[in-house]
Amino acid sequence: MGHWPVDHTTSPEVKPTKWRFPWKREPRARRSVFLLSARAQRREQIIGHPLSLEAGLLILAGLFILFLWLQFILAVEIESAGRQIEVKLRELERIERQNAALRQEIAVARSEQSLSERAVQLGYQYRPPLFLRLSQPLVSSQEQMLQALPQLLTRGSDSGATAPTSSGP
Repeated sequence: MGHWPVDHTTSPEVKPTKWRFPWKREPRARRSVFLLSARAQRREQIIGHPLSLEAGLLILAGLFILFLWLQFILAVEIESAGRQIEVKLRELERIERQNAALRQEIAVARSEQSLSERAVQLGYQYRPPLFLRLSQPLVSSQEQMLQALPQLLTRGSDSGATAPTSSGP
């Protein structure tokens, strides 16, 4: 009957060897080769088997697939954000058209003709302006005119209001 191979990673009877620096006794040319082989032996002791080329390629392929997947997710997010921006721009254009239409309606409603029609509907009537003929000027010099100007302005704003002549609807 044959013996089964002993698993060095889980077997309690195998004790790890103490790490020594044997390359210090080696010549300088052999140190790097010995160092690489010592590292490979140490890795083999820790892992249990050396890293194969196939395992490295599988890891690289997995990382490449992960990278492509992340790029795909990022492209989808960018496309989604672009669509949201287009929807918001269309909504903004629609609101701007509505605002322009409302401004047009306000301009038509504030025109002189529509205001006069509305005033007639509310009962206001047109009165021709009243001009008074004066035999002499109100002020004789510019200084008196500048002093009298605030009084004329306050009188003019008090008497300028007109009331409807008939009751409105």
